[in-house]
Amino acid sequence: MENSTNPAINGANVAGTAGVPDGPWTELCAFSEVPDGEGIQVTVDAQVLAVWRVGEQAFVTDDTCTHGEASLACDGMLDGFSIVCGLHQGEFDIRTGLVLAAPCSKAIASYPACVQDGHVLAKLERVQSS
Repeated sequence: MENSTNPAINGANVAGTAGVPDGPWTELCAFSEVPDGEGIQVTVDAQVLAVWRVGEQAFVTDDTCTHGEASLACDGMLDGFSIVCGLHQGEFDIRTGLVLAAPCSKAIASYPACVQDGHVLAKLERVQSS
């Protein structure tokens, strides 16, 4: 995976630009690998992540549900910007990582993401939700 220090954000989302951590952007996958309305699991330095696609936007979160240790990308169902865990139907917002439905009570980490030159890039430092 390549690191870039300053990608040109091409109108794609950057989840929560306020409080975005400094540091390198990490290339996670080709944008075309992620089907629209779905997510894929990627691993970077033993960190298991989910890359989500909604239209022409990419979002990156931790892949593991905080309630039941299930893979959100492999076992979940994406509905708009909500990922519903396949294990117990807990729900998270992929833009922020915040919990939307029980039984989950702890947010998943979300990361600033963008699409550059056909690849999904992310800053892999946790974004603190307010």
